[in-house]
Amino acid sequence: MTVTVTGINYSTGAPYSANAAGDGVGDDTSVLQTALNICGLINLPAGTFRITSTLSIPVLTGSGIVGAGSGSTTIKADFTNGTAVRIGTLSASSSDHSTIRGFKITRVGTASTDSYGLDVSRGSVLGSESADHVFVDDIVATGHYHGIRLSSTGWSCASNLTAQSNSHDGFFLCGQWQTDNLNASTNGRYGFFVTNALSGGNSQGQFNGLHTSGNTSHGFYATGKVFDLRMINCTFANDGGDGVAIDLNLTSGDYINIFHNVSATGVGGACAWYFGPNSGKQLLTDCTGKDGTYGVYSECPHTAIKGGTFSNNVSYGILFTDGKNSVDGITAATESYGIGATAAVDKLTVTNCALTGSVADLDVSAIGGNFYGYNNT
Repeated sequence: MTVTVTGINYSTGAPYSANAAGDGVGDDTSVLQTALNICGLINLPAGTFRITSTLSIPVLTGSGIVGAGSGSTTIKADFTNGTAVRIGTLSASSSDHSTIRGFKITRVGTASTDSYGLDVSRGSVLGSESADHVFVDDIVATGHYHGIRLSSTGWSCASNLTAQSNSHDGFFLCGQWQTDNLNASTNGRYGFFVTNALSGGNSQGQFNGLHTSGNTSHGFYATGKVFDLRMINCTFANDGGDGVAIDLNLTSGDYINIFHNVSATGVGGACAWYFGPNSGKQLLTDCTGKDGTYGVYSECPHTAIKGGTFSNNVSYGILFTDGKNSVDGITAATESYGIGATAAVDKLTVTNCALTGSVADLDVSAIGGNFYGYNNT
């Protein structure tokens, strides 16, 4: 029994079809790679397509792979050293308007270091070595070293993706990706790992609908030269480290990261939210931080928090250790201290907050600068 792989010949415009085993037993590598080379974009029916080396989506406008849905079409990588599916070559790839949609990528055996389920470009130069205007949807990656890498891009979209039970990170994110409903669970390190591909740094896209659970380390971890993060409607819960850890290496403190309606949960000695000293400025609106040692632990030059709940943390609801900071209209309950500031803090303003720390509502006696508090209960 065989299944039919279809496409359109990129050079002639003629219909193309080829027979593949699609049973998870026969080796479909050659059939699929040949179809990709001829057509650029191929359609995979329901079935399990066993491959024994990397499938490389060619550097052609409109290239890609479209399956019958992640619950119906599976690409099974029966090798441990290397990425299962990628766009272009490892050293240079420039591919526009590609579509990768509707299949699951699994792995036989234990994947070696840096073997991805799906790798959408690893270019270092925007426009010449990176995919652009790529659409990735309905992909599941499980059993790899890293699940899915969405690397340097000018503007691309990723939606309805799942990275589960990979030995290292669920997702590697870099560049102007617009996301919606990305789920990372039970991976061996971070749920989402974000860093720069360009030597001068990367601004980030709009991260909407990121969700984690059960990852060994942080739910979301951003490091390196990453700036202008925008995050909305996300949940990071029940992971082994910080819920959200922003630990960047920026030479300028003028970059602003903005978070709205993001819920972060810490575990044990971890923070729900952590902001490192060179991570720029932070703005949180209507966010949640709970169940960690700290709801927010900020070493940044400026952090502003408006609205939200930072409760059930062991030590502080919010602790500032540097800079100029403000908190307005939040609730912090059941911690040892509601809000605290250390000697390096230049200024702290706390207004309209409901604070019920079991030791003290405010711990600002050691502040090195000025404290202003109004209308707090």
